[in-house]
Amino acid sequence: MNPRCAPGSTRDVIGSPRGGARLVRPSPSLRSGRMTGARSSRDPRGREIVLTDERWEHITEGHPELEAHEEEVLRAVEAPTETAPGREPDEEWFYLADAGPSRWLKVVVVFDSSSSGRIITAFPRRRKP
Repeated sequence: MNPRCAPGSTRDVIGSPRGGARLVRPSPSLRSGRMTGARSSRDPRGREIVLTDERWEHITEGHPELEAHEEEVLRAVEAPTETAPGREPDEEWFYLADAGPSRWLKVVVVFDSSSSGRIITAFPRRRKP
């Protein structure tokens, strides 16, 4: 578990363009080993990346257009077109061109100290990263 995310800590949120709030950092429970059902893949550096049922539900609730694109989300971490560091030191962004319902598919992964990663969200993007 990441030491910055102590159990019971609150989530950091920012306003979304549509109003309301949008999750930026996952709660500590998302970083725990709690998984009911999961699919996994390996990124080009050989790190295991997991997509849990809970995270897939989060993704498809916010972006129902991705419901038919689960395999492309996993492919984005297996063979990304581009990668970029995330906003936090333990976060990395994976991009796949011409995937999903838009020009780009962005997948956000958080890594733990053992270099295992968890997909926390994914969404389509029109513009290049």
